[in-house]
Amino acid sequence: MKQFLSVVLRKQSDTLVRLTGLCYRRGVPIESLSYATEPESGTVRIMAVLNCGQPTAEQLRRQVSNLVNVVGASLTDGAVAPN
Repeated sequence: MKQFLSVVLRKQSDTLVRLTGLCYRRGVPIESLSYATEPESGTVRIMAVLNCGQPTAEQLRRQVSNLVNVVGASLTDGAVAPN
């Protein structure tokens, strides 16, 4: 089932590499990825569409939340598209 992971991080040069590396090490396939900078706040918003079950996605969300510079992370399942 598709899961939507939304992450807001403080901007750093390795932001995208750290997030995708975590997904790769956990064996969670990423179907789609969008990356948008918010210059006024100095943050980056990343939306990832994951192809995994809800328990795996929730575990990944908790692990992403523990990364340095993460402002927030949320998860939505594929039944309801995020705004």
